[in-house]
Amino acid sequence: MASIGKYGQINAKVRAMRSNLLGQAVFTKLIGSTDIKELISSLTTTRFAGFCNQNNINPISLEYCITLENVDQWKHLRKNCPQEIARVINYFIEEYELRKLKHLLRLWHQKKQLDTPLLHEKIRYDLPVSDILQSENIHQLVEKLEETPYQSILVNRLSQYDKMKTVFPFEVSLDKDYYSRLWNLTDSFDKRDREISKKILGLEIDLINLAWLTRYKNFYDVSSDSLSTYLIPKGNDNNISFIQSIDKAESAPKIVEKIVGTNRIKQLGGLDNTNNIAFFEKALTSIMLSQAHKAFTGFPFTISILWGFRVFLKFETKNLFSIIQSKVYELNENEVLPYLVF
Repeated sequence: MASIGKYGQINAKVRAMRSNLLGQAVFTKLIGSTDIKELISSLTTTRFAGFCNQNNINPISLEYCITLENVDQWKHLRKNCPQEIARVINYFIEEYELRKLKHLLRLWHQKKQLDTPLLHEKIRYDLPVSDILQSENIHQLVEKLEETPYQSILVNRLSQYDKMKTVFPFEVSLDKDYYSRLWNLTDSFDKRDREISKKILGLEIDLINLAWLTRYKNFYDVSSDSLSTYLIPKGNDNNISFIQSIDKAESAPKIVEKIVGTNRIKQLGGLDNTNNIAFFEKALTSIMLSQAHKAFTGFPFTISILWGFRVFLKFETKNLFSIIQSKVYELNENEVLPYLVF
């Protein structure tokens, strides 16, 4: 009965919010738009209508607006909810701030002067946007973060930045710190909520590690043996060993069959594809979506409803950003469809 009291009201709010997420029919229409202007026009019939009617909106500001709309979704949900749930939602909101900080780091490193009013919108902490972008060197930039919890994380990676000349060590450290804290937060939940949370969060961490692995293989000289230094040390059982085995292609089909399941492997193309990193990402994404759907069809009074909505919201955003970029680079429908998740 305690769980009904805790999740009863928020369950109804989350279900209403989920009903406003974009469906496949809307995405199909967006994909078919001829350019970014038509895409923005198509969004005026959705929950994003408020900012789509603004003048001079462009692809970059459109992505910022979508981000801020998602933050508002979580802040609306946080109102009048129990303190324990509000704490979880605060972590979900912080993720958007980390994306913003990582984006600012990349803008500074690339010497891009892109300081728009949207960047100054507060999410959780007062990031000194202008000071960050105008910093003369990386040490000065990190000093500007004194009033945030992120400074100490970046300080520990300054020597790596000086050596590698890329913000990649900072991004990794921010992700590792965030997901480690979020994972540890789930330890305070009751048994049912803890098991649900770790299952979905573990899948998400595996997906992030796979994305990092792709970057390591394509852009950085990182050996398989040293991968553990750059991966998030949480998630499903032996997830670091799992990622390293994929990288080395050691017994990959057997590992995938154990984690993904024979039936799902057949649906995704068979064991012949299991040495491909993209296959693992597709498989784990499929499992995450399955877990999100279960959150809305199973017993409703658990924390799963929050995690399920978070999964759907993240993939909605991923789809929107992919479609926006497809208009920027003039990709056709067949070129963008493989990057969308339904």
